[in-house]
Amino acid sequence: LFAIAFGIVMMLSLSASAVYVVQQDITEITRYHEQSAYGTFGETDEFHGVSYVGNEEIGRYGGELYSKKSTYKGITGREVWKENVFYLKIDPEYASPEDNAFAIIVDYWDYAGTGYFHLEYSPQEEGVESKRISILKEGFIETGKEEDGKWHRVIVYVSDAKFTNSLPNGCDLRIYQGAFNTFAHVEVVN
Repeated sequence: LFAIAFGIVMMLSLSASAVYVVQQDITEITRYHEQSAYGTFGETDEFHGVSYVGNEEIGRYGGELYSKKSTYKGITGREVWKENVFYLKIDPEYASPEDNAFAIIVDYWDYAGTGYFHLEYSPQEEGVESKRISILKEGFIETGKEEDGKWHRVIVYVSDAKFTNSLPNGCDLRIYQGAFNTFAHVEVVN
């Protein structure tokens, strides 16, 4: 059923390299699909087919790149600071070079009001190193208070991805942000 629904959404929503984005509020971290690759960044990190590129590979910041854990409304995630970039690799078992249509799911705590974070990936298109999708944060527009922040799940459907470790630092996905968003879960469905 998921494959049929995903296929219909892909056919209706995507053409060539189009992108389709869905956002929703969440109150807990759950996997989107049982056969997906995912990384959950909580009290204990859990990886299955997704991993973050750590300090040894990047060679800077002495263990501080992903070290700040934060808990909001009972969910723990990781703040990405220093460079404000989260580097992720996808295991080739979940994304062969021939695959190009994916749903990329990101769960994040939004406590900085309106603004953006960016999801970057390598496209199939020759001569183009990366594509960036800007995600508009819905924020806590009502009051502007941190305790009124919300966990959000964003689902990005892309039809032209190439996960071959070809982004800088040998990664497949990069999440850029301008402020201290906290990310709890990243999932890739093929």
